[in-house]
Amino acid sequence: MSTSRKASVLLVVAALAGCATNSDQSLTAPAQRLDAAGGGVSQSVTGHANMQLPSFGNAVQRYSQSAIRHSDGTVSGEFELKSDQDDGVRLHGEVTCFTIVGNAARLAGELDQSNADFAPVGTYVLWTIVDNGEGGNAPPDLTTDFIGGVSAATAAAHCNTGFNLGPFLPVMSGNLQVHS
Repeated sequence: MSTSRKASVLLVVAALAGCATNSDQSLTAPAQRLDAAGGGVSQSVTGHANMQLPSFGNAVQRYSQSAIRHSDGTVSGEFELKSDQDDGVRLHGEVTCFTIVGNAARLAGELDQSNADFAPVGTYVLWTIVDNGEGGNAPPDLTTDFIGGVSAATAAAHCNTGFNLGPFLPVMSGNLQVHS
């Protein structure tokens, strides 16, 4: 991994550790509902996104996610990310928590597969998405880059309170969906 990438990751992790709240108050309170049909799923965050990472020479990053909150409050799901940054990054893991507020969701997951030094297996990743709707007239969905190598406590804090993870990037292709 490049020295600048290591420095960037360390800076982000340090900033996250010092954060107490998210400056975007629209993402600070969890939203909940029970499935009207009683079918067991109360919320979900799903989809696929292709985006460019300006901080890494416009490297293309692709990820898919499926996160479900069941009516008993438990969360299940997984994510997979592949990025052209550095020499190629691949991350896979289980979604451990998420919070939906309006059309946005804060997510975190534990890595069970990783080829990235900055995000080893057993650590957590964080990301935030915005679902801007469907159709040709809707603006593109938005997503942050994944922030890796954080602790379980930091992951839980992101889901519960939120951190400013950096700029939101437009989804070039794909569709992110938030259902609450």
